[in-house]
Amino acid sequence: MFIKFPISWASIVNRIEWTGDLDDDCTAKWCGLLLRAEWMDGTRWWWAVSDVVSGQEIDSSNNSGYFDVEFTSGIAARHAAEKAAREYRQRIKPSTF
Repeated sequence: MFIKFPISWASIVNRIEWTGDLDDDCTAKWCGLLLRAEWMDGTRWWWAVSDVVSGQEIDSSNNSGYFDVEFTSGIAARHAAEKAAREYRQRIKPSTF
């Protein structure tokens, strides 16, 4: 008997699962990367993507490319971190998917 699931294998493999308090400080590990999102003060959120092994920061909301962008929710910060992580993986190691 074959059971067809409504989601694809690729969506499971590429899913980013966040842990911790999604309303304050949370992390996700995905494809060798550590993604973080943290509420800083008021409505301001910070996010970052780092290499798990080296600890090297790959991108974050502190970078000059985001100088005029204000991340005002955990959802927005997590989305930006996920986008940066996926773009990095596509540039650096597309064969890992």
